[in-house]
Amino acid sequence: MKSIKIANSIAIATPFLLLFIGLLDGEFFLYAPISMIFTGAVQTLLALILWLKFKKNLLIPFYFLFSIAFFIIFFLFRDFRLDDVFNYPFWILPVLLCFYLTYIIHTIEKQN
Repeated sequence: MKSIKIANSIAIATPFLLLFIGLLDGEFFLYAPISMIFTGAVQTLLALILWLKFKKNLLIPFYFLFSIAFFIIFFLFRDFRLDDVFNYPFWILPVLLCFYLTYIIHTIEKQN
């Protein structure tokens, strides 16, 4: 469980680290949002591992449900534009998923 927590912390810290490095070198501002793809992939893998270890925990299937819903919405409405204010709440969903899985990891850790 400790290795899952460490891997999750590294995955979460990577975009923030690149964002802060972007203050010194503006090119890294571009790498920060791209690294969120890495964060999502790592967290999906961690969620799968947790689900295999703790099948009775109901929070993990909800994580997968929300993740799948995000990608379905994303692929159905590909014409999102960053200059459209109504699209901003959609881009918050990956961050919420990130915090939700972190909550699951810490909840499972306290239960064991």
